[in-house]
Amino acid sequence: MTDPVKTTNTIKIGGVEYSKAEVSTHSVEKKQATNSNGIWVEYEKHKVTLRDGTTLVYKKQDDTRQATVDIADNHSINFFGLIDVSVFGRAGKLDNYKLFGCEGAKVNVLDRRANYAATDTVEFHSRMLANGEMQYSANNSVSADANDKINGNDNNQVKITRK
Repeated sequence: MTDPVKTTNTIKIGGVEYSKAEVSTHSVEKKQATNSNGIWVEYEKHKVTLRDGTTLVYKKQDDTRQATVDIADNHSINFFGLIDVSVFGRAGKLDNYKLFGCEGAKVNVLDRRANYAATDTVEFHSRMLANGEMQYSANNSVSADANDKINGNDNNQVKITRK
């Protein structure tokens, strides 16, 4: 799969590029935490809701990751190069997520409605950048219903928790 084509109709939020038409809302919250040296540091937590209702929460992404989120014509959502992102699916809807070169992603596609479980699909793949650098999909986890399809390609280890 090739990376999405860059256009002037994009917006960069917390180091992640989106099509302007695909973003419904976004917010930034300033947070503080101690780093590995015990020093307090401030960081930004970004929350983006896409027009289909999918929500992402993440810290600012490094520009070298070339992180991008794209809603494909077939309505699947492709996530490229994100680190430590939390993705929340849409309750009662079919979610189809493909993560390329993402590390530490936490994907939640559990349906919260009683007696209903859409068959969601979550796939993990590695990604090669234009400069030849590989971004491997690693340390990802999924919270899913029993009938959801989870595919960790390229021998990726994906921790799956089923309802």
